[in-house]
Amino acid sequence: MSRSPMANPTPSDEPRRLNDPPKTIVEHLDDLRTCLLHSIVAIALGAVAALPFQELWLRLLVHPVRASVEHLTFLSPTEPFLIQLKLSLVAGFIVVLPYVAHQIWRFVSPALYDHEKHWVNRLWGASVGLFVAGLLFAYFVMIPLSLRFFMQFRSDFLVDQITLKNYIGFASFWLIASGLVFQTPLVLIFLMKTGIVPRDTLARNRRVMIVIIAIIAAVFSPPDIFTMFLMGVPLYLLFEASLWFAAGITQQDKEEHAGPPTPASSSSSAPPPPVEPATSAASASAAGAPASAEPSAQDNCAAEPAAPAVEETARAQPGSGAADDGNLVSVALAASEQQAIEWQTYLESAGISCAIRSFYDKAYDGVYVAREGFGELLVAAHDADDARALIEQLKNTPEA
Repeated sequence: MSRSPMANPTPSDEPRRLNDPPKTIVEHLDDLRTCLLHSIVAIALGAVAALPFQELWLRLLVHPVRASVEHLTFLSPTEPFLIQLKLSLVAGFIVVLPYVAHQIWRFVSPALYDHEKHWVNRLWGASVGLFVAGLLFAYFVMIPLSLRFFMQFRSDFLVDQITLKNYIGFASFWLIASGLVFQTPLVLIFLMKTGIVPRDTLARNRRVMIVIIAIIAAVFSPPDIFTMFLMGVPLYLLFEASLWFAAGITQQDKEEHAGPPTPASSSSSAPPPPVEPATSAASASAAGAPASAEPSAQDNCAAEPAAPAVEETARAQPGSGAADDGNLVSVALAASEQQAIEWQTYLESAGISCAIRSFYDKAYDGVYVAREGFGELLVAAHDADDARALIEQLKNTPEA
């Protein structure tokens, strides 16, 4: 069975929703090379700027271990120099991280839609804040508690000689792991927003989550109630914060999809004025005019329901000639944006100008956010019947 030629939009259809024109693979590679070169140079300059403060970075990193171990040792003459050089590189990378992130964003952003850019901008600050919170939690809580726990197993005939290299690796592991664990709210929000794990399912299974968090706290903390409480409470608060943020996002999506009330819907709620046909007929007879049993054409037009008004925040899909015609009617409601684009291209290939409404239905500082799974096709009134017939024909075309 043959597949409809419009089942998948051609690449030429996609740039209508992109901010920049499509580039060749050579141009993309050139942009990537430029971003990498700028990032490497920035990291090198940041490391050079951090070299005079290498002693400060080292003292800050070894501070949590001073309560459990008096001195750290090294087994090679070059080990202190190499460790401080690595710390300078890491410190330089942290200093220029905003610039590196900006270079990555410059390379990636042309391939994103407006609503995807909107979500990245919303989550970027939250991700950085959560990662910094994870670093602070590991530095002030996790590393001291874990060192105290592991040092309990030393015996009287054993001498503790922790090398500087091993401790730096140990502390780096906890810092990075804690920063990543604190990204849990963003992961849960993504799973709940995409429908992979419904929010109600997680909310109903709070007891299960409490047990899981208690097990994690018992494994990674010293065996007493106080330290388990110190570790378990932040993890549970992250879980509750995920549910709270997910509920707020869900409510916001509902408000965006509902849209503002149209004038037609507002006027329809008011009761219609009373009509007195007998009085009108009597008045007409008294004036000498013949009373007609057939309603006039003007009465028929007045009896028809008014067409719903277009939302002020909606706008037509760019690149369509039908948007220039003031007499537009709705002929179909697509279930997704891709389907609306397929139908629009199919109608335009048949010579019918078509516009798409309600892809963008709410503006944030001039940026329109795409409404997911919704697209209304508008054509000129004299093409409405032909457009509906073509769309029905396209719907009934079986796919291979």
